[in-house]
Amino acid sequence: MSTLTELEQRILAELEEAGEESVQTLAVTLLDGTGSRDELMEFTSALISLVQNGFVLLSISRDEARRLEDLPMEASLKEISRIDSYLDFDQSLGRWMDRRHTTPPYGPAYPYVVYTERGEETARGILKRRGYRWWRK
Repeated sequence: MSTLTELEQRILAELEEAGEESVQTLAVTLLDGTGSRDELMEFTSALISLVQNGFVLLSISRDEARRLEDLPMEASLKEISRIDSYLDFDQSLGRWMDRRHTTPPYGPAYPYVVYTERGEETARGILKRRGYRWWRK
């Protein structure tokens, strides 16, 4: 677990309660909110690493029971590569916003990050060791 970066640990810890969260919500919750492109690149790099190492996948649709449907690894990575095309920092609000979702009718489904069994187990270990939202203290 020590090979996970700080941001990768934050992502997994934040997913532990619900097992899923939208990309935008994770960006708002986990990033320092500087609005720099470097900050967004670090976020997407962390997501790529987590997908490649089997901790998370992305989802952009739901099944008939309204449960998120996980994308395969390659499709998850492709979806991550699109994040910088729609996630922008709103200086007036001081947070990351999905520019596709500004007014009704809202655009495409938010991509969600969903943890795998391995991700869930690792997230619980991180929280046990570091506590809830340790980065906000």
